[in-house]
Amino acid sequence: MEIFELWGLAEFKDKYLTPIHQSMSEFGSALQHNASQQNQIPLAESFDSVVARTARTPLEELTYSQREWLSDLDIFELLGPIGVQSLKAIKTDSSFDPATAATDIQNNIQRLAEAIQKLTSVQTALKAFPWVVDHPLQSRDQIEIRVNFKSEAGIKNPSDLRKSSQEWYEIIRGVANAVDQKPEDVSIKGVSNGSIVLWLVATVGVTALLAKIIRNVSNMALDGLKVATAIESLKQQKLHTDAIEQNLHADRTARLASQQVDLLNEIKLALPDISPEKESWLNKSVENILKFFEAGGDVDFIEPQDSMNDGDLEDDEQGEPEDLVDLRENLVGLRNTRKEVLLLTNRTDNID
Repeated sequence: MEIFELWGLAEFKDKYLTPIHQSMSEFGSALQHNASQQNQIPLAESFDSVVARTARTPLEELTYSQREWLSDLDIFELLGPIGVQSLKAIKTDSSFDPATAATDIQNNIQRLAEAIQKLTSVQTALKAFPWVVDHPLQSRDQIEIRVNFKSEAGIKNPSDLRKSSQEWYEIIRGVANAVDQKPEDVSIKGVSNGSIVLWLVATVGVTALLAKIIRNVSNMALDGLKVATAIESLKQQKLHTDAIEQNLHADRTARLASQQVDLLNEIKLALPDISPEKESWLNKSVENILKFFEAGGDVDFIEPQDSMNDGDLEDDEQGEPEDLVDLRENLVGLRNTRKEVLLLTNRTDNID
């Protein structure tokens, strides 16, 4: 994680975590009152307030490293649509027994308070450095592409490294050549340890096409996750049969083949002069990205703060506005898909 991400997470704390903590504390106080007093007070308003603020938390806009930090702080599942599910579960499971609900909510309040305190300490320390507060990311003129090798897509030994390097070379080769550039035009800016993250920087054309592919592939992977969730749900409900599972997988395989063809056709419409060789490389890129995502890998696009505003698009005279508009649209779509993945993953965990 870079310094600007820590600072961004501290700002995220001010904008989202603190208001959620405030609303949750008000709801908790109401529950405590009803648990100890005969004169009951309405809970709907305070409950709706904390649910609304929790639902508005844009986890999908955070980088992978920032989301991991929230998990390490033990509050990730209290935020966004996942957090709303948690709140509604407390309400349902306790049947609004104030004492039981108050205990559950108080635990969440404590976890949020501890996380806010730690992030505030980080924020206070970083304020001593003006260059941090001014966001060094704003000075960047290119979008950073972060490839997160995690889960089954993780790199655990030299064999994994060799395999992943070859697959990502093929991905970059296919995407770069499709827009008449070379793989060498994509720069490696850094690598982090832990769950290995590769930081790449490319031209607008390469980044825009890669974002389009990854947006579509993310939706393909999401479809696979939905099928897996449906199968687990059927097992829990004692409705599962091998025939049903085979049909679900067969339907998904057919959809996947159709989605890949549609994606390649859409790209070819935008690149009518692409050669058969470059088309073959591009197809390999799509296959490798899909395999990467289905194995649990992820890709973040880190945008410079001032590089994607409307003024830049209107003032550009170098033929890039169309690429930038397409890029921004695909990044928004990718974030929406990530929101669905986060929610669906939480549902799957609950089923397990």
